[in-house]
Amino acid sequence: MKITLTRAGLLMAASLFSRYGHAVDVNTGDYDALPSGTNLAMVYLQYSEANDYYQQGKRQDGYLRTEMSITRLIHYTDINGMLVVPQILLPYGSVRGASVNGQSLGNATGSGDPIVGATFWVVNQPQAGYVGRYVGITPLLTLP
Repeated sequence: MKITLTRAGLLMAASLFSRYGHAVDVNTGDYDALPSGTNLAMVYLQYSEANDYYQQGKRQDGYLRTEMSITRLIHYTDINGMLVVPQILLPYGSVRGASVNGQSLGNATGSGDPIVGATFWVVNQPQAGYVGRYVGITPLLTLP
């Protein structure tokens, strides 16, 4: 009996041998398969504000305002008949007016470690409009 592994099967088998894994949020449109040759530059923005926090189950007074962003550079390309989307993510942000129990923690601004990766479209069967079947796998690597 001859056993043939598809590209999807190989990628899934490789993921089983991964020692560490982390989850990443998926946003609307992150897995839209666009035509090969498409380039995108995107910016994700998040603002949050908190007036208290919990420590060992007890409410504590505090304040925290964060403004976080990620710039994402994306290129759609075809490699051996598979749609591949290499990308670079650059996180940055600021924390303002942070305080815990009346003690000011000051302000901070900075950038995070760059993240590189690629989405491999193991199933890419477009139809009219956005209808179709798609499965993409996206390994990401954070650079120190």
